[in-house]
Amino acid sequence: MKPVIGKKVVLFEIEPVDIPSFAEAHRDDKHGYMQAMNLSKMTQAQAESYVALMLTTLQMTAFVVMTKEGKASRRVGYVYVTDITEHGCSISGIMLKEFAKGLGREIRRGKYTYSEDSLFTLVDWLYTNFKKLDRIQADVVATNKLSLALLLRAGFTLEGTLRNYLHLDDKTVDVCVHSLLRSEWKRHEFVTEEANYRTAAV
Repeated sequence: MKPVIGKKVVLFEIEPVDIPSFAEAHRDDKHGYMQAMNLSKMTQAQAESYVALMLTTLQMTAFVVMTKEGKASRRVGYVYVTDITEHGCSISGIMLKEFAKGLGREIRRGKYTYSEDSLFTLVDWLYTNFKKLDRIQADVVATNKLSLALLLRAGFTLEGTLRNYLHLDDKTVDVCVHSLLRSEWKRHEFVTEEANYRTAAV
């Protein structure tokens, strides 16, 4: 698969060599934000085997997110697609610590972030390449305020809340269900590298 090029990031289809880092990032999910992909209770070997199984059985399509900085490009994190059917799918993503740090401050300042571009780029790739796809879903733990903000900025609609849906560290937490339909998706055209951008219908 060819790389998927965004404004600030490039998505590369995950390779076997990337699986250890992918698994490690999800093992470090101390808050349980990744829900079914929270691998914190697994050993590294178990997590790698689980990820490899998800990929080889086509239950997940995953991408490594890299910055667009030429020779100095760095790994930002991962985005991936699950629950794949002809007409719908679910998307998720996780950032590495160095990029997650300060993300809330950047959002409050109106900056266009790597995380935001990863989301836009993945959604655009899905709707561009899968013509029968008409629904993309994203489920977010209610306490994950940054992910909730990113989805709203991307035009996702909150459909409802699954109350007491997950059990994390002896606590029950709500999960917010969001969706973005093909008819609602607008391709983003960016005027600058930062937050000054306009949207135009595809």
